[in-house]
Amino acid sequence: MQLAQLAPSLSEHGVSVAAVGGSADYQARWLRDEQGVGVPLFLDPDHQFGSAVGLDKRLGLKLLDPRGAAAYTRSLRKGLRPQHITRDTVQAPGVVILDQHHNVCWQYRGHRIGDYPAMHELEQAVLELAMMT
Repeated sequence: MQLAQLAPSLSEHGVSVAAVGGSADYQARWLRDEQGVGVPLFLDPDHQFGSAVGLDKRLGLKLLDPRGAAAYTRSLRKGLRPQHITRDTVQAPGVVILDQHHNVCWQYRGHRIGDYPAMHELEQAVLELAMMT
């Protein structure tokens, strides 16, 4: 949802935004229909995209990291109910920035559930890359 809020600012620099999730199509519909997320939402149930961009790492024991549970609890307090928990929670979260040729220019790999970069960090990375091209 934060990425969708950042999208208009990034589009001013010629950057398109999309989100890729696992197999939870109901979550994508909920984000689109109930939360008004207007960026494209893609599903990657077999993790082919994640693998192609180097984000196919499994969390393993990091699933037990209490900071992941805390992030999940904060989402619930904000009224963001993920509905059903899926098998996708074993995958480490991440964010990538691709250039116009679909090469990875920037990457953030999460270390636990809910571990994403701050939006200002992502925006800064995009703007720095946009100035280089």
